[in-house]
Amino acid sequence: MKLQTTVLVLWVGAHFTASVTSGETCKVRGNSERILCDRVSRDTLFNGVHPLTPYKIISIKNSNIDPVGTKKWAALSHAVQIDIEWTDMKELPAAGFGNFPCLWWLRITNSLIEVIPRGAFPNTIDATDSHCSNDGSTTKSRLEYLKLVTNRIHTIEDNSIMAASLKELDLYNNNIKDIAGKFKFLSGLQYLNLRGNNIETLERSSLQGLINLESLYLAYNAITYIADDAFYHTKRLHAIGLNSNRITSLSWIVR
Repeated sequence: MKLQTTVLVLWVGAHFTASVTSGETCKVRGNSERILCDRVSRDTLFNGVHPLTPYKIISIKNSNIDPVGTKKWAALSHAVQIDIEWTDMKELPAAGFGNFPCLWWLRITNSLIEVIPRGAFPNTIDATDSHCSNDGSTTKSRLEYLKLVTNRIHTIEDNSIMAASLKELDLYNNNIKDIAGKFKFLSGLQYLNLRGNNIETLERSSLQGLINLESLYLAYNAITYIADDAFYHTKRLHAIGLNSNRITSLSWIVR
């Protein structure tokens, strides 16, 4: 008999109640390439997952999950796409996503993450026993799309997001205040969404390293000051959203 338990996930301005089914397990779809986990408890997460099957797409929602990088995730290192939403996930592992050499897309939304730790998204990762590696030991990150939307992120540690392969980074609706030097390794980034955070100033170091950035969205922050050289590094920028801030000077427009 399946038992129903309720997990309440809370954050400022919103709440979510997940009805987790005890005994429910993840389902395999699409010729054994996709795993779908919906309303799964921590005890049964990934039960039945075969360690030798190269699963490509992992989708987890409305569930309790173990932190990425624990033993349960070891069989999923071939994943190309991971979607996690409406979970009680609170932490990003310091090197957990360095064990996914094939990962191209990662989306974690409506969860409880507070910090992006140092080394969370490295540029060079372990690729032992992976078909994604050229030399069998290490490879450059293949991550192009990183979406950490509607969490509680307030801190991006130095050297935490280092994947030069990234094209889109979406950190919408968090509590981020300081971005100085946080994106300096993202030379391939084209799209950056920081809407709905707590950013107050834009300095020259805020967008350091973003030499290929084309679109930047900063609406619904608390920006009062933009340095004249804030966009020194973003020569290719052609779209910027700054509505719903507290900007009092436009001197930065004349560069």
